[in-house]
Amino acid sequence: MLHPRQPSEKDRLVVVGQDSRWERRSGRGGSFSAGFLAGLVVACDILSIVLCGLGSHALYSEQPLAENFTQHTTAVGLFGLLAILALNSTGLYHFAAIVSPHRQIFRIGATLLAIFFLLMVAAQAFGLSALFSVRWAVTWIIATIAMLVLSRALVARFVRSLARNGRLGRRILIYGATDQARKLIERIERLEEPWNYIIGIFDDRVSRVGPTVGRYPVMGDLEDLIAWGREHTLDEVLVALPWSAEARVLEVTRLLAVLPANVRLCPEIFHEEVVQGRASHHFGLPMWNAFEKPLAGWDAIGKRAFDILFSAAVMLASMPLFLVLSLMIKVESRGPILFKQKRYGFNNEVIDVYKFRSMKVADPDARKLTERNDPRVTRVGRFMRRTSLDELPQLLNVLRGEMSIVGPRPHALRTTAGGRMCEDVVDRYSRRHRVKPGVTGWAQVNGFRGTMEDEEHLRKRIEHDLYYINNWSPWLDFKILAMTLWIVVGGRNSY
Repeated sequence: MLHPRQPSEKDRLVVVGQDSRWERRSGRGGSFSAGFLAGLVVACDILSIVLCGLGSHALYSEQPLAENFTQHTTAVGLFGLLAILALNSTGLYHFAAIVSPHRQIFRIGATLLAIFFLLMVAAQAFGLSALFSVRWAVTWIIATIAMLVLSRALVARFVRSLARNGRLGRRILIYGATDQARKLIERIERLEEPWNYIIGIFDDRVSRVGPTVGRYPVMGDLEDLIAWGREHTLDEVLVALPWSAEARVLEVTRLLAVLPANVRLCPEIFHEEVVQGRASHHFGLPMWNAFEKPLAGWDAIGKRAFDILFSAAVMLASMPLFLVLSLMIKVESRGPILFKQKRYGFNNEVIDVYKFRSMKVADPDARKLTERNDPRVTRVGRFMRRTSLDELPQLLNVLRGEMSIVGPRPHALRTTAGGRMCEDVVDRYSRRHRVKPGVTGWAQVNGFRGTMEDEEHLRKRIEHDLYYINNWSPWLDFKILAMTLWIVVGGRNSY
């Protein structure tokens, strides 16, 4: 059996990029273990729950700790057990969730609050609520949520620090010096995950493929790969062969089975629209989810709860403003205070969207888009459009469940861009209807609001809408709301 080609000084610099320590990255660093990391986070979560429970008791309990130690430790222990089980069942101990804690804050908070209220109801039902201080319980749950989020942020930072220093990582070899391998490498590098260390490429056509693939060396053939894997620590072997070469793929995977490493088949399709999905197991087979429901489970429940609470609060606080605007609209011109416009909503359904009437004659079909200094717009309407106050009645659509506070803005049925129907300009146009339309959206806060001047404006707007759908998080919603307030004050692109 041949021994793998040892990397030259040039190869060492190529393989590890800015870090020329080949030895550290290929053999001396700690082995990558998602299971160990999950166990570490579980331990941190348990410690946080216990410390917050006892600390809150010391601050707010009306009795010394020794007098009610049993019931409080029982409550803390029961909550901790249920919390760990619930966090695990919702995928919050998966590696991807651990290393991106900022995306999990809402899920962590919602899960812990749900368990907390469940225990409160149970304590009330069994007549045990008098044993616990309300101030202790509230302080405990708030501190616990904060501590869990903080500890996860510290763990994620610690993991990234270890990875950047070469002390922790997933060592990767790729078999197949193909275009498929090039795209795979580009995909891995775009993730900017410092724990992914691509060591090199192997291919049986060494004499034909050239010395490198991208910035990584071609280190030998399949026998060399197996020899390298037996002499060094190895975590992943990615087989980048076309799936149409079924016999060769099966032969290679059978030979690679001797290595104590994960052997994975690389997909052939790398189009950006498809790679957003993930693998799952259905009907007894592994499948690739090209597109999934953008919002489901707790995410959908949490977003809907926020929509209801936020819209109800804003409507109550704005009731005097509603009355003043209604009076001004009625005094300046004849016609209804509100008008309804048919627009596309969730799942391409047609909904009636409410707005304050800002024109002398309403155009429910949007046959003619509003222009700057449009003579159809009233003086009150011009003020409302500049400040976006004409959109306030859409909070009624939110309460009815037809819209969301944040989401792609709904378009009128006959909306055009550059004289062409939107569906004819962008073939992905209808994908924006996979979520409820919003009162404000990612496209709008990035400058793509108001009249669509041309086809390129529409393309950019759809691009931003799809980005929002693919990258939704509670924090993205809050960011959009904050940016919306800033834009409304400035009155940009509104006429």
